[in-house]
Parts: sequence; C-alpha cells; structure tokens
Amino acid sequence: MFVITAFSISQCRREKINTTPFDLTFNDDTLLFDTVFTNLSPSTNPPSIYEVLKVKNTSKLKVKTNISLAGGVSSPFRINVDGQSGTDFTNYEIAAGDSLYIFVEAYLKQNNINNPLVITDSIIFENNGKLQNVKLVAWGQDAHYLAESIITQNTTWKNDGKPYVLYNFVAVDYKTKLTIEKGVHIYSHNNVRLYIGGTLDVQGDTNDKVIFEADRLQWEYKEVPNQWVGIRFLPESINNKIKNCIIKNAIVGIEVDSVPVSGTYNLTLDQVEIKNMGQVGIVGYSAAIKAINCLIYNCGKYTFAGVYGGKYDIYNSTFAVYNNTYINRKTAHFGFNNEVFKDANGIPLLMVALDYHLENNIIYGDQEEEIEIGLDPNNSTTTGEFFQKNIFKTKKLESKFLTQTNLVNEDPKFSKTDAMNYELNSDSKAISFGNIIGVNIDIRGKSRSGNPDIGCYEIK
Repeated sequence: MFVITAFSISQCRREKINTTPFDLTFNDDTLLFDTVFTNLSPSTNPPSIYEVLKVKNTSKLKVKTNISLAGGVSSPFRINVDGQSGTDFTNYEIAAGDSLYIFVEAYLKQNNINNPLVITDSIIFENNGKLQNVKLVAWGQDAHYLAESIITQNTTWKNDGKPYVLYNFVAVDYKTKLTIEKGVHIYSHNNVRLYIGGTLDVQGDTNDKVIFEADRLQWEYKEVPNQWVGIRFLPESINNKIKNCIIKNAIVGIEVDSVPVSGTYNLTLDQVEIKNMGQVGIVGYSAAIKAINCLIYNCGKYTFAGVYGGKYDIYNSTFAVYNNTYINRKTAHFGFNNEVFKDANGIPLLMVALDYHLENNIIYGDQEEEIEIGLDPNNSTTTGEFFQKNIFKTKKLESKFLTQTNLVNEDPKFSKTDAMNYELNSDSKAISFGNIIGVNIDIRGKSRSGNPDIGCYEIK
C-alpha cells in the first residue's frame, strides 16, 4: 500500500518553472531567404519559401517564453510555432532540455523595382523580462508572371532586370514566335512545361546566357533533377533556335516532336548546356536536330535519344553521365533507333529513315556501354551513318566505330567528373584530335585553331 501511494504522489509532482530571466539557444541568429519572388496577385502567388528555426531550452527547469513577430500582422513574414500559425504566442512552455521548431515563411509584396530589395524583420523572445531576437532577412525580387498562358502574338521576353516565372503551363501558339533576349532568367514551378507550337528563338550571349531552371532557389536544390517538366516542341513547330543557354533541373530538358514540315531542322542548338535531368537531356521523335558545342550531362536515363528515326547532326559536343547522389542508371545514355511507330493495335503509322552525323564529339560515362543504335528490320527506309573523330564508350559497337577515325574506350581525361567539370586535362587524347569543320569557337566562346579539340571545350 505504501509503494502504491508513493508512486501516485510522485506522478502528481509538477516540473518546476524558471521564474527568473533566462537565455534560449538558437540554431542560427539570422534566417536568410535568398531571392524570394514578390507577390502580384492571389492567382500568381509565388510558392511559399520557408526556413526552420530551432529554439532550445538548455536549462534544467521548464521555461515560459513569449514569442512574437516584431512587424506584427503587417510583417511580410509568417511564423508557425509547433503547428500553430500566428504573430504572437504568450507563455509558450519548453520543457527542460527540450526544443521547439518555428517555421518561417516569406510573402513579399511587389517593390516595383528591377533589382532585388532587402526586406527585414525579427522574431522576439521575451523570457521573464529578458529579450532575445532572431533576425529575418529576405531578398525580394519582382518578376514577370505567366500562369496557364497561351502566347498568341509575336512576343519578346526582354532583359529588363526582372526574371520570368512560369506556373502550370505556358504555350507559344502555332505561327507565333517567342524571342528571348540574352541574359533573361526563366524560373518554372514544379508542374510547368513550356510548349512551343510556333517558333522559339533564344538569343543568349557567351557572357550573358539565357537560363531555364526551377523556382526552388534554396542552395540545397541547386543541382536537384525533376523540379519542373521541361520544354516541348510540338508537331509543326519550325525554325527553332537556342543559343548560349543553360537548361537545368527538369524531367526532360527538350522534347522535339515529329518530322519538320519544312524539311529542315526542327531545332538548332548552339553553345547550350543541359544538366540535371531526371530522365532525358534531349529526345527527338522522328525529328531533325542540329547541335553544335553542346554540353549535356547528369541525366537519369539519356543525355540524347533520337527515336522513331530522324535526322541528327551533332558536332563538337560532350555527353557524359557519372552516377552520383541523384543519378543511378545502369544503361547507355546516348542512342538512336529507327523503330516503326505503331498504333495501339500494332498497325504501322509512321516509318522514318534514320540519318545521323557525329563528328568531333565525346560520348562517355561510367558504364561499360554508353551508346546504343537500334535498327528496326521492319523499317525499309535508308539509314545514313557518319561518325568521325569522336570518343565513344562502348563494347558492342567497338568494331563498328573503329572502321572510321574514332577513339573507342579511350578515357577523355575529364578534369573532375565528381564536380561535373568536363573540361579536358592537358594529357587528353581529345586535344587536337578533331576535324576542321568550321566550328571556330567552343561553348565558352574560346577560339578554336588548327585541328580542334573534340567535345565542347577547347583547351589548347
């Protein structure tokens, strides 16, 4: 009986509360929000950006603290304390040695200037008369917003200091041209695909590239794939050009659909970098694509795929994938096929010839087989093949490529693959190995002289 009573009494004891001024500890004294897009209207709300503040009571007593946003209800920041939203929290208890988590979001108003503006506030903690604070700092950036937009007249996205932010989908209508000036930055939300029915003309410059990427700007998302869908060129889209451009962190960087109506290229790429794709860098469906000085790497399945036939002319470009935190593939990353396109009942609908020209390229990676070419015996069209002065990683096609002047399974000696640096080391056999084909600069604008280095970089 005595034991039971003693146990009951011990259970009823209350933890003592500190009634004197005290200090809390924080995981940081400042929460920094690096570039938050300002809000224009409820229909174009930027996605909520949040940071986490950890608050710990290191004492041996329970404490009570008052928590408030200094800016109150007019603050551009919002806080959530252990699941409850608000601007003031009175006598919030933290057990001895315990922690609480405060989630902080930034919703910034349009500042009507082109350059980012610093927005500040703070979270105040009042602990029995003692004040502590954690600073909140955000860089607010106005932007041009497009949400579920169809561009129906010739349009130019100008480099006026404001980025373009895309939501849901954006489409360029048939017989309509979208021109993007050098230096323009385009951010896409997680479900965005940019559809091109008419014409896309990206006019980047060597020193002022056009950039397509996702709208998650925290540093930890910098190289993460699958953050938006990608760019798709629809059937009948013509005269597309992308020059000096970076496309990153999507599912499929570029899709080019169908035989070009004019008999020329659907898409010409020049000095274009495509990286961090969850699936594919570039895929062409019976398409005609020309690529010069391109760098495509860190893709989950393919850097380049030309399927159902098509015409693919590729010069002085580098295609490379090495498995890492985000990429764990086991198959080749580059390839073509001329498979006959069939309907759901297996009836052939389209039979297109495969014609590819590979010259002065590097196609390499950490798998034994990095290139595949599949020829459909049911496709009676002619296949045209040209491959000279390339470095290929392959076992199955080694004898095929050695019939012309290529290097097969010869390490190109990239500078640092774990840092995704695909410049060439000085002892690379790719240096001065290329044919002179009129590609006079590299992806950075550096001049090529004599027999060029192969791949997208000129080193010598």
